[in-house]
Amino acid sequence: MPAADEIAATSCPLRFFLAELSYGYAQMSGGDCGYLISMANSNIETAWKYFEAGVKRDCATVMGFHTELAGMLRFLMETLGPNLMDGAYDKMYVRLVLPDFPLRLLPPYAQASEAAFAAYETFLETTFPHWLEPRGGRA
Repeated sequence: MPAADEIAATSCPLRFFLAELSYGYAQMSGGDCGYLISMANSNIETAWKYFEAGVKRDCATVMGFHTELAGMLRFLMETLGPNLMDGAYDKMYVRLVLPDFPLRLLPPYAQASEAAFAAYETFLETTFPHWLEPRGGRA
C-alpha cells in the first residue's frame, strides 16, 4: 500500500481522498488531496480549519490538529480496540453530534458500548473540547 506522500506525488489524474491523519501529511508533502472526514465530523468548523490549513500548507496549524487527531484516535483505540467494523466508530462520531443516534449494529457485528462512548465523549470534553459541537450542557 502506498504511503500518503507517494499518493500525494502521483501523476494520476484522479483526486485521492484521505482520512484525518493521512490528509495533513499528504498536503504537507506537496499533494493536492481531498479530505475524507470521519473522526473530525464531531465539529465541522474545526474540521474545516484543518482542511483549510492543509490547502494553505500551513504546517504549524496542520501539525497542531494532526497531534490532536492522533490523540483522539489513540484514546479511541485504547478504549474500543481495533477489532470493530468502521460503522461502529462512525456511529460514535455521529452520536457526538446527534445524542439520540443509536450505537447498535446488527449481528454478527459488535458495537461500541454505552460506557465506551461515554468515556470517549468525556475525553473529548476534557482534552479537546474544540473538537465537539456545542449542544446541551456543552459550552
